[in-house]
Amino acid sequence: GTSDLAPYRLDYDAEGAPKAAWAGEKPWRLVINPTGPEALSANDMAVASLNTPLTVLIKLVNATGNGVILMEDGKVCGLCDQPEIIAALSRG
Repeated sequence: GTSDLAPYRLDYDAEGAPKAAWAGEKPWRLVINPTGPEALSANDMAVASLNTPLTVLIKLVNATGNGVILMEDGKVCGLCDQPEIIAALSRG
């Protein structure tokens, strides 16, 4: 199936895991649980656990300029992008 996770569009496999992502018509390479920001480029989108520390999420967003798709129990549960990072930091 396909869904919107604004501003991105995701395609899913039969188990509900993301298999492709687009911003507009531009496809992004999905990197599942990257080992760190050095594993990413500007054409990538990271997929990480919901329990990933904020400091790691910030590094992943900075490495690609794209949000990080968050997953829990094998399903997409959200997106962490710059607005979510700013909100989390403002809460302390």
